[in-house]
Amino acid sequence: FCTWGVAVQTTETLEEKQMEKRRGKDMEKKKLLERTKVLLAVILALVVVFCYFLMGRTSAVKGLNTGTDELKKSTLKNMYRQETIEGAIWDSSKTILSQGTEPGKSGTLFYPESYSWLLGYNDPVYGKYGLRGRYESYLYMQGENKKGADITLTLNHQIQEKAYSLIEGMEGSMIVLDIRTGRILALASSKTVEFNANQIADHMEEWNQTEGFFLPNGFKDAAEPGSTFKMVTAAALLEQGLEKDIIEDKGNTVLGGHVVKNSGNAAFGTIALQEALGNSSNVYFGTMALRIGGSTLERKASQYLIGQDIELDFTTLESHLDMGDYSEALIADTGYGQGKTLVTPLHLAMIAQSIGNGGVMLRPYLVDEITLDGKTLYKGKEEELAIPLRKENAETLKNLMQVTAGQYYGMTEYGICAKSGTAEVAGDKNKCYLVTFNEDYVVAACKLEESGYGIQLKGAVMNMYDKLYSR
Repeated sequence: FCTWGVAVQTTETLEEKQMEKRRGKDMEKKKLLERTKVLLAVILALVVVFCYFLMGRTSAVKGLNTGTDELKKSTLKNMYRQETIEGAIWDSSKTILSQGTEPGKSGTLFYPESYSWLLGYNDPVYGKYGLRGRYESYLYMQGENKKGADITLTLNHQIQEKAYSLIEGMEGSMIVLDIRTGRILALASSKTVEFNANQIADHMEEWNQTEGFFLPNGFKDAAEPGSTFKMVTAAALLEQGLEKDIIEDKGNTVLGGHVVKNSGNAAFGTIALQEALGNSSNVYFGTMALRIGGSTLERKASQYLIGQDIELDFTTLESHLDMGDYSEALIADTGYGQGKTLVTPLHLAMIAQSIGNGGVMLRPYLVDEITLDGKTLYKGKEEELAIPLRKENAETLKNLMQVTAGQYYGMTEYGICAKSGTAEVAGDKNKCYLVTFNEDYVVAACKLEESGYGIQLKGAVMNMYDKLYSR
């Protein structure tokens, strides 16, 4: 019995040991399985992160990383550009203005003095500026023979060259528009420092240190309009039926608590709108601005798109209109063109264009056509921007400005209508304007001087009309 009991105990002990051993193995398998699951999960997570990182950084999937998308786009564009010859730019009579000769290299401006501020450059090192920068995607759109698209402008080379010659060496601009279509025939800017876009590597440091150097005077350097703003005030007077109102102009007056005076304190006596335009009476226009009211004057300026950004095919035209709290002093100052209003010469040319075009303001355009391998990719066209003045009032104002040109300025040829202006600007300088038009053209000239008056631009403007009608 004892022997049997020992045998049974021994058997039970062996079975327990075997079961314990099996349990241990099962636990090891379970732990191994759990570790394997964790390891697989970590590996899967790493794979997901790696794939996301890889796709995002390489932009294999668009939209995962905007910065990378742009980097890829830029890289591909630069790679493509290295194989493309920059397209040519022509004037309306097929005079070549700019052309690339080697793949990947900036084209050459053939008349850099008169075109640099307008056509600009597109350089791998110094970036993009002007029309060549804005239309890079076309100029480097590869066609046959690895050549980019060609751009034909509305400019006339002879007129552009003449315009530049009339303002060369000064802080100025000369603009010529087709009054019926809005085509820009000339848009010349100049400064006292010469700009040659073929030489940017040699002069960029100097140009960057020159204040306002890269603001073309014709369409980017907004300033007080001076007496040219009287075109807008006169339009508001006509629409309010106040053109026959008269005042006694004694050379100066107090409006809104401060003195408004004419140039040289000249007194013009009893005057209405025609005499006030011809003599450019600040006293009259300041007084009449108060009669029509600040909100009416502001509304008329807004109808001429002053204070709004105007998108053109080569730039965004900016201006500023601020009537504040409609204080009498600010209304009066705004009425004769000082105040806080800022416009560019091109915008003033557009105002004149609308007066000569029956009250319809057109969007000026510079790009006439873009072609690639004989196919037209883009075609410029006439486009109406606004109708700031009723036709009958536009005709009346046109007649008033024609009398001003002939009887007061001595501009008796070509049926010219005109308004001069002189604005006091920062630095104790004068911004001088002469804005004119006739049945065919708008000619607007501007220059910055230590002293001077807009009417002093008369010789340059008449010279331009002579050129226009001698072609």
